[in-house]
Amino acid sequence: MEAWYKDKAKQKIVPLVERYAKQLGVEYNAILISDLKYRWGSCTLKGNLNFN
Repeated sequence: MEAWYKDKAKQKIVPLVERYAKQLGVEYNAILISDLKYRWGSCTLKGNLNFN
C-alpha cells in the first residue's frame, strides 16, 4: 500500500516540481518521496527535494 501511495505522489509532484523549477529558473538533482515524520518536505545541499 505504501508503494502505491508513493507512486501516486510522484505522479502528482514531479510535474509540479518541473513546472515551478522552469518558471523560477532553478535546477534540482532528484525528487524523493519518503516518510519524513516531522516535515512535509525539505531540500538538501546536493539539490535533492524530499517530500513526505
